[in-house]
Amino acid sequence: MSPDTAAYEAALDKVVDSMHAEFGQDLLGLLLAGSFAYGTPAATSDLDVFVITKQPWRQKRLTVVDDVEVELFVNPPHKIREEFGRGRISSTVDMFSRGRVLFDADGVMSELVSEAQSVRRVPPAQPHGDRIFRLRYFITDLLKDAQDVVEAGDDAGAEIVMAHCLYEALTVRYERAGRRMPKHKYVMQDLSEWEPALARRAGELLVSEAPIRNRFRALGVIVDEVLAPIGGRLVSGETEREPAPEPQGPSRLDSVVIDCAHPASLARFWAAALGYTVAPYDDEEIERLRAMGVEDVEDDPGVLLLPPGDGPRVFCVKVPEPKEGKNRVHIDVKVDGAQDVDRLVSLGARVLEPPGGDRDWTVMADPEGNEFCALPSSGA
Repeated sequence: MSPDTAAYEAALDKVVDSMHAEFGQDLLGLLLAGSFAYGTPAATSDLDVFVITKQPWRQKRLTVVDDVEVELFVNPPHKIREEFGRGRISSTVDMFSRGRVLFDADGVMSELVSEAQSVRRVPPAQPHGDRIFRLRYFITDLLKDAQDVVEAGDDAGAEIVMAHCLYEALTVRYERAGRRMPKHKYVMQDLSEWEPALARRAGELLVSEAPIRNRFRALGVIVDEVLAPIGGRLVSGETEREPAPEPQGPSRLDSVVIDCAHPASLARFWAAALGYTVAPYDDEEIERLRAMGVEDVEDDPGVLLLPPGDGPRVFCVKVPEPKEGKNRVHIDVKVDGAQDVDRLVSLGARVLEPPGGDRDWTVMADPEGNEFCALPSSGA
């Protein structure tokens, strides 16, 4: 049963319109892939649409438009090119090389289609090294599992494992032939076009009234034929050693850097406010400043504050430009009531917004106007 082509085209028009509405000028292109684009749709075919945008994210969406199932693959161009880097085994290469361009804003889609077609013309590399080991290991292991299930008399379980083993064996055949493995539903059809004898034997193994043990033996013959050129069933061997470094922990906050006009005086404020200590100036540090043309530590362009425990350090750093607008990042400090706010004011801070409404903290500014918040210690 063929699908209603007019209904699919109408749904596709709506998808195109919705993508233009959503992404506007950021929409670079649209490409229709899959069976409908290739002229071989079935009654249950969906629409596969690549949406190429300027946005720095990717997303897969599944939706239904007028009873037509639609898959959307939203990507920036560089993610598509990463897929191309996998070679012609990538399904994305196949879809872009055979797909239908629906929209191309600046020629990006034409470039991607041309690149995909170039990749598709290059034969994939033959399996080698660890890839051969893993193929032999996996298929041999599956065959052993199938034998275990057959011997246990679990025919249904044997069907599952044998089908899995056969599929992996066919994968090897495809790789050695330099062909891309199609979707599962097309494998037997595709195989019959270039390996009809193997396709017939695989079909008989899958769809047969023969006893499960006979079919298992037939599977073993296929596996041996497929694996023979790469060493046969795996008896012994090893992969290359892979680096296995200890996992690194998450990043941690090391320092807070405050831009200012006069670091020394601002550092004294924050040291008093937080209970920090201005890092002492030893002979080496004084010589370093002199080499920079700084004779007085009061003119140090970068003053370091050390915490009393394991907290982050604070740097007050001189910058030539004045502060403009509100800080995008600010410091929150804990205070013990209004008296602590008064203490900060006595050190040179200003109150910008007192507590009010549902806000129980005080918005303040340090002596150079950098905003910070004073939060009550009893708060979360």
